[in-house]
Amino acid sequence: MDKETKLKLFQEGLQSYVDAVSAIRGFCAEVCSQSQSVLERNLNDLRGTLQRDIQPEWIQPYVSPNCVDKPDWDGMSAWVTAKVGVQDLCGIYAGLFWQARDGEEVEPRVCVDLEIYNRQIFHRVLEQLRGIAGDRVQSVPRWNELRIWEPISPTNAADFSDRLDRITKEWTTLLRQIPPEVFARP
Repeated sequence: MDKETKLKLFQEGLQSYVDAVSAIRGFCAEVCSQSQSVLERNLNDLRGTLQRDIQPEWIQPYVSPNCVDKPDWDGMSAWVTAKVGVQDLCGIYAGLFWQARDGEEVEPRVCVDLEIYNRQIFHRVLEQLRGIAGDRVQSVPRWNELRIWEPISPTNAADFSDRLDRITKEWTTLLRQIPPEVFARP
């Protein structure tokens, strides 16, 4: 970053830092609240489908990066979600996700992401999903993550909770089609 750009950023920070932080905190709180409500509404279906314990008190806000704590953040992805752990199987993240790939602009997406704790289970679930859902489910093998997402813009922000609920239900429908033994620990 050149000297002039750094100075401009510094000047903007001096003028608007408190307002910007306040806006970001308020935005994150609202997204996390709506996301938590969606997870709570779908908890019984998820519990029954995955045949694992999931408790409402396990749902927590998840925001990454926290820019103060992440000085090495590359500006290429971000999460504002609610997260819940599924007993010894996975973490479910539900909310907003931004990611830039291959020189694209970073765009917001409504996303439900499953981070499978065991690599062998991840590969078995992914194989099953490829036959059921094709490319609808994105995979990130590096992190054992499976996600369904769709773009959202400020003009359709009022639909966020409904979209997140629909994607969560889509996950439940897909996961019900996978034989239970696929989720068993090796």
